[in-house]
Amino acid sequence: MKIREVIRQISNAFQSENIKELKQIVSIATYNLGTKRDKNYLLFGILAYSLSKLLQKESFYNLKDGYYYNNIKDYLNMTKHMSNENEISKICEKIISLIIEFENFDKKFAKSIVQKAKLKIGATLYAQGFSLSTASELSEENQDELMTYIGNTLFADRLKESKDINERLNQLSELLN
Repeated sequence: MKIREVIRQISNAFQSENIKELKQIVSIATYNLGTKRDKNYLLFGILAYSLSKLLQKESFYNLKDGYYYNNIKDYLNMTKHMSNENEISKICEKIISLIIEFENFDKKFAKSIVQKAKLKIGATLYAQGFSLSTASELSEENQDELMTYIGNTLFADRLKESKDINERLNQLSELLN
């Protein structure tokens, strides 16, 4: 899936407040991160996950007269008209900065949404057969934190997307070609 298409899907899902679709985008972004090793997909996974969580918070719509909600919506609308992937990534980083600012202002999250997104993405990669080291590197999450999260949540046991050795070898072959 192309970067412009992913950001368009994120924007549409956010505009329609479709939490389920945002969660599906996280899965797609995680898959693309694992296969293409393109950090933009990590950015999109974090963004989609974070937005799905924010849409569930009443304060997100009301805090500062909807400042965060409206600014994120405006930034996402801007990306619809962009063709440069670097510009799209910069806008996504601005949105993530706004999300972090919201978290610091709201204080209703036990753990940062952005960090939780990285942990979930890393745990998914690990459950799909990537080594802990590779999952940590791709998700930009500390290996110890990731290992603790995986152990505490039994994430790998719940995920049904595990791969047998033949699938892992085929994936490795695709990456090397």
